[in-house]
Amino acid sequence: MKKVKTFFHILFNSLIPNAPYYHKIKTTPLSFSLKYFLALVVFVNAVSFFILSVRFPPQKINQIKTSVVESLNSFPDNLKISLENRVLTTNANRPYLFWIDFNSNKYLLFVIDENAPAVKITEYHSYLLFTKSKIVVNVKKIGRFDSNVLSYPQNWKLHIGKSDAMNRAEHIENISFAQIALFFLLVLPFLRTFLFILYISILSVFCFLIYSVFSRKHSLSKTFQVSLHAFTLPFILDAVLFTMGKTAPFSFILFLILILVFILSALYEMYYRDK
Repeated sequence: MKKVKTFFHILFNSLIPNAPYYHKIKTTPLSFSLKYFLALVVFVNAVSFFILSVRFPPQKINQIKTSVVESLNSFPDNLKISLENRVLTTNANRPYLFWIDFNSNKYLLFVIDENAPAVKITEYHSYLLFTKSKIVVNVKKIGRFDSNVLSYPQNWKLHIGKSDAMNRAEHIENISFAQIALFFLLVLPFLRTFLFILYISILSVFCFLIYSVFSRKHSLSKTFQVSLHAFTLPFILDAVLFTMGKTAPFSFILFLILILVFILSALYEMYYRDK
């Protein structure tokens, strides 16, 4: 119980950089902040997983799975889709629309229209549009994209026909709820945490270089340490938006800018502001 109280005390004081608490970080070891950061990640991801499990119980997950499987099994018999050398082609003379049913509503997940311009996605109202050379993202429905037009990766190579679609449907049908839960409980949080540590490390170096122009009283290790605390509120905001499916307005660049502002403010509070 004492450790829990200590964790929430640190969390509360780390939310907004303030001189009285951030002055103390100057004399605390890096291991202290690393333990706090790991505890923060575990706590926030546990809460996020709980909220997601409430929003998407097993019956809803199974409903989505069933709908995707049915749509894949309904793949046109003669349709062939190929992607090579970053160019997508089909043997059809009309777009292919991939729909799923959920809660008695139809959702257009993606459209394959090799001749469509990027702006066509506003007419389709789909989540994704695959054209001959681009992936167009509907940023109003899918967050974390700074550009809504992406090129196909160089190493992507796909050949999809009726049998391939049915094989994928069989794989999806065999995915259990436990596997999906494991993905959201362990795999996705691990990947997100790895990326967050990468962002913090890069921004810490950047902030260290900025403050080095004016003063040399701080070290890179302390900059990284204080960044672990300054990251608290941006991390929580990101988790809330991600869990509630509201990531579109909170783009990747804005997220990095927010972290940067908090780190710079934390360094100022720690070194340049009186207690």
